[in-house]
Amino acid sequence: MGALYGGTSVSGYNSNPPPDDGTTVATNQITWAGIKQKIGDPLNTFAAAIDSNLTAAFGKLLDGAGIVTTGVNYAAGAADQGRLIVATAANITITTPDAGTVNAPFMFAVLNRSTGNITLAGNATNSQTVDGAATITIPPAAGTVVKTDGTNWETFGQNWTNAQVVPQGRLTLVSGTPVMSADEVAQTTVYYTPYNGNLVSIPNGTKNVTVAFSEISLALVSNHVADTLYDVFVFLDPADNTTIRLGTGPAWSNSTAGSCARGTGASSTQLSRLNGLWTNTVAITLRNGSSTYSVAIESALYVGTIYTDHTAGNVTAHASFGQNRKCGIWNAYNRAPIILQAGDSTASWSYTTATIRASNAAPASYSAASFNVGSGTACNGLTVLSGLPEEWTASTFSQKMQNSGAAQPMNFGIGLNSTTAFVGVVPLLEVTSGIVPTATLTATYQQPPLLGLANIVCLEEGSAAAGTYFGTNANMLLQAQWRG
Repeated sequence: MGALYGGTSVSGYNSNPPPDDGTTVATNQITWAGIKQKIGDPLNTFAAAIDSNLTAAFGKLLDGAGIVTTGVNYAAGAADQGRLIVATAANITITTPDAGTVNAPFMFAVLNRSTGNITLAGNATNSQTVDGAATITIPPAAGTVVKTDGTNWETFGQNWTNAQVVPQGRLTLVSGTPVMSADEVAQTTVYYTPYNGNLVSIPNGTKNVTVAFSEISLALVSNHVADTLYDVFVFLDPADNTTIRLGTGPAWSNSTAGSCARGTGASSTQLSRLNGLWTNTVAITLRNGSSTYSVAIESALYVGTIYTDHTAGNVTAHASFGQNRKCGIWNAYNRAPIILQAGDSTASWSYTTATIRASNAAPASYSAASFNVGSGTACNGLTVLSGLPEEWTASTFSQKMQNSGAAQPMNFGIGLNSTTAFVGVVPLLEVTSGIVPTATLTATYQQPPLLGLANIVCLEEGSAAAGTYFGTNANMLLQAQWRG
């Protein structure tokens, strides 16, 4: 890299001096022409070189040139040495000159005076980088100094943070509402909205770049097939490397409760960590509505998972008591408590068979998809969703029951992906000494961290004599709580 100021020297000063033998011949006489030629011309050349070099050196300093403003994409060139480039419109790209052709050292500054992010991109010649990446994002009211070493570009003096942050948004089915509190049934739009801030770190294949964002949305369509798990990613649109998008990855390879799997390898939704944040392991196609985007390895941030209803393109999240309860949206970051409440609305029913079944025979037989909203099957149960195996689920099932038989036990409990087997603590009500007992008891189960889906089911095992179970929210409540 060249010096900012290259020194100069007198050339030809006092070269070929005239002979001087002490005589008064013409060759020993002082003349203006002789002084100019022997001394003046070299000194004049020397001064001109100093002036030229100083002018060039000051031109390489910041403020060595003026200010240029732009509201469109701008390719910086040699004339921008020392210049301040001011962006007045959001989502534009300022591209550096070719580091190999400008006279390094070369320095200029960029200021974002718009209301949105702008992009500073390395010159495409020889795949030049900025701070080791193809692009960096400059948020509103921020700027930086840009300098080259003759090969790539580096920034310094930024007045915004480049530190990686934990993503500060949440997935939700309600615009502007990061934590939902009511039933949201058969929704066709997913939002990623600011929660405890408006920053998100988006990977670029090498590192995670922190940018500011406002709420972005994801349109669900028929391509989001029924009863299927999809991961949701935040990424930069590959077309401009600036616009922040929200999209779903490929469907999980298995979306059956109890055996869910993302899959691995090409075109899967396989995840891995980049500097601690989850991202796509392989190149994938992301979808938002009818639009698709081809995204390179480790260039999309995983923010959560959705589980579509029994109807394609729909997602539901429940808060109220009922059958077929689910929360079809799960957040990888900024998790909040999720509580589902399930049970039967029938006042009471009798079951006199000592065989485990779903409460009030709902469903009559188990299938994983029958628990999903829109399946047409009434299920006294709920579906737990977890995109990463990091959360325990606490389940309780309380119910009022009456045993009218003689020493004939009856009980109820919790089923896990089954209507024929109990898990956890199982309450039992048995007649003794001729007393006909009525009691409200509670079954409990702690589910270790799961990946994907788990169906939690209300089960019962009746008394051969006369066992009565009571429904409605006042007498029957299956509840599951986890975070997501």
